[in-house]
Amino acid sequence: PRVTGVQTCALPIFGIRGDVRLTENLEALPPKKTKLRIFIHKATGLHGDSILDRLDPYCLVKLGDHHKRQQTPVIWNAGVDVAWNYPGAFVYADEEELEFFVYDRDDHSADDLCGQCSLRCVDIPEQGCSLQLRLERTKTGLFSDESKIVAAGTLHVSFEWETIPMRS
Repeated sequence: PRVTGVQTCALPIFGIRGDVRLTENLEALPPKKTKLRIFIHKATGLHGDSILDRLDPYCLVKLGDHHKRQQTPVIWNAGVDVAWNYPGAFVYADEEELEFFVYDRDDHSADDLCGQCSLRCVDIPEQGCSLQLRLERTKTGLFSDESKIVAAGTLHVSFEWETIPMRS
């Protein structure tokens, strides 16, 4: 049987040399991000406060999987505007996203979600920054199964990267 459409080449395409040394200029690489410092300043305009029951808010921050978490203390009877001034830090291992959840602490039932937001880690500049993040919550209709996302306040946070230079 004769095979058609196949070509063979008797000449080598490339050769192997034992005296070649590969090097990489590590100084040309950007510094490696190793730690993300966060500072949760405050939240304003939170949803869920009433005359009879003022909010007792706290903020939970998750980086990547659910094992990396930070939580502010609960500020009792704070209402819709709360100042935490909470410093925190995460060991960074190329996670994609930070998630922020602001809850109202309840002693007799599950804590209520006041609002949440997320931020991609690549959107935090290398020199750090301060941001006002829009909190959102899901609002369900009283007489229908329809739900929609509504504004639920603003979270004020700062970020700072800790880096190590890449050197050979």
